[in-house]
Formats: sequence, structure tokens, C-alpha cells
Amino acid sequence: MTYGYAMMLLNANIPHDVIGIDQIDGYKVVLTGGFYWPEQDVERLLAYIADGGIVIASNTRFASRDENGNEVNRPALRRIKTNGTHSLEKGKFIFFTDYLWWKIWAQRDTTATQNVLDIVKSISSPITAPEMVQVLPYVNANGQIVVHILNLEFLNGNFTSRSDVQITLLLPQEMSATGKKMIVLSPDFEHRLELPPVGEDSGILRFTLPSLYIWDVVILE
Repeated sequence: MTYGYAMMLLNANIPHDVIGIDQIDGYKVVLTGGFYWPEQDVERLLAYIADGGIVIASNTRFASRDENGNEVNRPALRRIKTNGTHSLEKGKFIFFTDYLWWKIWAQRDTTATQNVLDIVKSISSPITAPEMVQVLPYVNANGQIVVHILNLEFLNGNFTSRSDVQITLLLPQEMSATGKKMIVLSPDFEHRLELPPVGEDSGILRFTLPSLYIWDVVILE
């Protein structure tokens, strides 16, 4: 399940992490699933929603058993395990009775995939890039914003060269790109390239790569 959702988000250029239940604080939206849930984990999930989090889950059997595989009765979950968006204090529980993970991962169901992506995109700020270009941003140990940009378009035994590749991404909270240098490094060319002065708008960074062959790395310093 985790791999299926992760690949769906990765292909859509939506930043995400694979985390445990004890790490959900600080995340705006969580995609989850599974049949076997300890009671304390269910309580933790409901507390996260009540505090303003958004959870997307699917399958009528979601959290229907405890960690030992025994069927359990969980009224707080049962009343919101119906198709649609359910408000719970400050947050929301978005549920599909269909087994979405199976449809997305095993059946490659494009409709199911798009339904989930539409919801995630409506409540987050995904990266935008040309089709078949993947963008992977992170903050390194030195506090620098590093963006890996991969060209996934491989035709007739070679990569397709691209030019003027426009990228938009959401900066990490409390981080700014204003006034920083934007350096481009790549195994595809010998020297480092410096892009024009960087600016941003409400945490959104936009820039254009002059070219992309296989792999560019952009560093803000």
C-alpha cells in the first residue's frame, strides 16, 4: 500500500514522506490504510484529525481489526467510514468505500488515481513541471534547498533534450529563496551554471532551466 501511494505522488511531483503514526504531527494531509490497527494508533489518528489534520483512507475494512487480527467495534470510525468528506472538530476525514490502494497499485486504475490526486492537490501546493520531468526537493544538512530534476522521457534509446524547462515548487516553511544564488550542477555539462537572481511569491519559487538532458541539480546558496 505504501509503495503504491508513494509512486502515485512521486509521479505527480507531489512532495511526500513515508512516516509512522507517531510522526504525523506537522503534516497537513495523511494518506493511510490497512486493516490491522492497535487501539492507541486509532486514537492517535483521530486526535490528529481533531487538531486540524486531514486524513484520506479507503476500504470498508479499514482499521476493522486490532494488532492481533481480531475484529473490533470502533463506533467513532464506523460512523465516518462512508463515501465523502467528514468534519471532525478542526479537521477532516475523507473516505472511499472502494479499495483504492488495490485499484491504484494493482489495477492501475486511472480514475481512482485521479480522484485521490485531485483531493491532495486541492489541499496542498504540489510541484509543477513539464510532463515526464520529476522534481525532488529537500533541505540538506547545511540548510540549503537542493532540487534534483530528472528527465524521464527516454525514446529510441536516448533521452530527449529539453530547453526552457519551467519549474514551480513550494518552499519549506520559514525558508526563503529571496536574494540567494541559484546554482545548477549536472553530470551532463562540465561547469556550474548560475541562474538569474532568485525571487519568490508567498513561498512559491519559480525558475526556468535553460536545458535538461538527464539530470540537473539546483542548489540555493
